[in-house]
Amino acid sequence: MLNEGEKKQILEQLQKAKSEVSSLKQKLNDLNKEKEDWFSKKLEISSEIKQKISSVKNLKVQRNEFTNKVKELKEKRDKLNTKISGNIKEIVNKKKESGVDNKRRDKRRNPRAIKAEIEKMEFTLETSVMNFNREQKLMKQMKLLKKELAEMGGIIEKSSELKDVSVETDHLKKEANDIHKDLQEKAQRSQELHEELIKLSKEIDELKKEEDVAFNKFTESKTVFVEANKNLKDKLKNLNDLKQKLNENKIETKHEKTRKDNKKLKEKEKEVEEKISKRQKLTTEDLLILQRSHE
Repeated sequence: MLNEGEKKQILEQLQKAKSEVSSLKQKLNDLNKEKEDWFSKKLEISSEIKQKISSVKNLKVQRNEFTNKVKELKEKRDKLNTKISGNIKEIVNKKKESGVDNKRRDKRRNPRAIKAEIEKMEFTLETSVMNFNREQKLMKQMKLLKKELAEMGGIIEKSSELKDVSVETDHLKKEANDIHKDLQEKAQRSQELHEELIKLSKEIDELKKEEDVAFNKFTESKTVFVEANKNLKDKLKNLNDLKQKLNENKIETKHEKTRKDNKKLKEKEKEVEEKISKRQKLTTEDLLILQRSHE
């Protein structure tokens, strides 16, 4: 059983342990909040990273679609430009063959005028009376005109072909220009998506750094929390040990008191019995003691 000095010392230790436990519990709550805040921050950043990665994937798909379309349009435009170049060469050659570029050719002469002139001569020969020399001369002129008209037939055909090639070339040029315009628009959109993709990639890299910081802070806080929790358990064990000592001392003190009370009661009983044997008058206290002895 503890003496008063030991009991006082344990009570002081108990009060100190209670104060330390209370302080540690508050510290543990603060550390737990800090730990969970960093973990929530880490989860928040991770979620944002996932969203941006998803956006990057979508942007890549869109950019690649535009890039592939640009390639297709370039191939189509190049084929058209090759065809246009070939047509231009053909036009130049046909112009040379048809004499379109011959500035010395009489531009007033055309197949229709020559034909009308031949018909006029034929009509004159059929309806007019003329001498032989005049008739021969007119027939000779008509023969030359017919020859010229026949030669011009080839020129007309080539001019028609030249016109067809020129019309086709104009259509091809318009188509090539439209394709080029579409190509530029899609190339611009592809570039915009690529730049946006690069921007998002940089943002993801920065967020990953922040995520690492948040996770490291969480890990540090968790380590401190675990240590503080272990310390608290040790303090609680010490506190419980002190309480147990006091409880055990309380029980021992109670048993000792009971033992002393019983001893005192027996002494009183003996005194009452002596009074009874001597036929002395019993007091109220004596009667109560006698009653307790028979319970």
